[in-house]
Amino acid sequence: MERRSHATSFGAAAAAYAEHRPDYAEAAVLWALDPAPGRRVLDLGAGTGKLTATLVALGFAVTAVEPDPAMLAELRRALPDVRARPGRAEAIPLPDASVDAVLAGNALHWFDMAVAGPEIARVLAPGGVLAGLWNVVDDRVGWVAGLARAGGSAVIGPRDTPTGWRAETAEVLPPRFGAPERAGFPHGQRRTAGSLVAALATRAGVLVMPPPERENTLDRIRAFLAQEPETADGEFTLPMLTCVLRGRSGYPSGMDDEETRREFGDSVNMTAKQLDDWLGTDESKAAGQHKDAESIGHRSGRRIVEILRKKKDDLTGDDLAHMRKVVGYVHRHLAQRPSGDVKDTTWRHSLMNWGHDPLH
Repeated sequence: MERRSHATSFGAAAAAYAEHRPDYAEAAVLWALDPAPGRRVLDLGAGTGKLTATLVALGFAVTAVEPDPAMLAELRRALPDVRARPGRAEAIPLPDASVDAVLAGNALHWFDMAVAGPEIARVLAPGGVLAGLWNVVDDRVGWVAGLARAGGSAVIGPRDTPTGWRAETAEVLPPRFGAPERAGFPHGQRRTAGSLVAALATRAGVLVMPPPERENTLDRIRAFLAQEPETADGEFTLPMLTCVLRGRSGYPSGMDDEETRREFGDSVNMTAKQLDDWLGTDESKAAGQHKDAESIGHRSGRRIVEILRKKKDDLTGDDLAHMRKVVGYVHRHLAQRPSGDVKDTTWRHSLMNWGHDPLH
């Protein structure tokens, strides 16, 4: 109940959120998306578009999904050319395998991952990326640590510092997205004492406070900032990190030995990232004439089928659904090509075996 009340608190302060919340370090966004098989990105729980704006500036094809009408209105006002839709992580209004990455800026912890995890996996293309990004304050800086003490946990909580963030997000990603990877990137925001107080007032823990408690908390922060040399007068930089938690949908959870995971990951990554290029090459055409050609497409298609057969006793229903999505994705790519280029390739023959495989 507390998580829900916090998660739904932002709409009342949507304009202030849009004005005062920081953006995300570009280096963090690029790292989050580095393994993605393409440039189609879903910003899930997009809020007022802080992360969306960075993605657009970096040249990605962005769809933003946000459940709160007031927050979504701010996003549409700031970014009128972005495709923005109402929706929740637990019921994403997008087709299967329609994006190459799902990013969530300061939002992943609000999702009900028992429901949202399968939904995210559904909309991701094979080899797709799921990443959460959080802006945290750098409490290794003395006055920032003092600010955390003055404000209390409702203002700067365990997830809002680098060390606390690692602990609080340790189990956020479902196992279906593999072993999580983490990284932190320096970031900062120019502030005055007044604008920093206004930004902290948009924190969920502050928004849900009774008004007298909220004002007492903000007054305490004002008094602290007024006595600190770094923050008493004029502008200053609030030192932050953009922390990233990244997973991938590149292999089913039942494939738990490293060699098989690597082989499967290579195959799926080829499917999503290199198949278009490969199908237009002379090597592709040669594979159509020589069925034993050891082309990249042949090797990848063959390995997918072999791994499926070898691992069938370990695969769950969700795993099988994921694998069928992989093969369906490849078939769709092949179907879009001139039949004379690919109809006889061993790649196509390997994947056609799927229709007769006992896993189907």
